[in-house]
Amino acid sequence: MSAEVVHVDLANRNNAFLRTLVNSANPFSDWIAIVAFYKAVHIAEAVFAANEPLATQHSVDHFSRNHLLKSKYPEIWDGYQSLYNASRIARYLGTHADFSSYMSEHDVISVLLGIDLVNVEAEAVPLLSGAATLSAYGSPVKAARQAPTALPAASPAFTQPPAS
Repeated sequence: MSAEVVHVDLANRNNAFLRTLVNSANPFSDWIAIVAFYKAVHIAEAVFAANEPLATQHSVDHFSRNHLLKSKYPEIWDGYQSLYNASRIARYLGTHADFSSYMSEHDVISVLLGIDLVNVEAEAVPLLSGAATLSAYGSPVKAARQAPTALPAASPAFTQPPAS
C-alpha cells in the first residue's frame, strides 16, 4: 500500500471516530479537537505522499510538517493551523483551566469541524491522486472562517517558533 493510501485510510479511521464522538451523549469537545487535528495530520501526510519528492514524503515532526504546509500548501495551512492550536490547548491546557474555557462545544463543532476541517479536506482532495477516497466530515464547501464566540488569545507557549 502506498504512503498516500495509508494516510487516507488513517484519516478515514479518525473521521469515523470523530463522528462517534460528535454523536455521543457527552461529546468531549477536547477529544473532538484532538481527533480532528490528527485527521488533518493524515490528510497533510497524504498530500505530501502524493506530491512531494521522496525525501520529504513523510514529516519527521510537527515543526517540519507545519513549515511545509505554510510554505507550499497555504490553503491547507489556514484550517490546519486552527486545528493544531486547538489540539495543543486540548492536550496541554497551558493557561486554561479546561478546554471549554478556551473554546465552547458549539464552536468546536461549528468552527473547528464545520469550517476548519471541512476546508482542509476541500483543499486537499484535488491534490490527492485518487488512489484512495477520503471520507469527508462535512460538505467540502469553502467557508469563510469567523472568530469563535469566546476565543481568547492563544497562550504564547503554543505559538510556533519562527522558521529557521
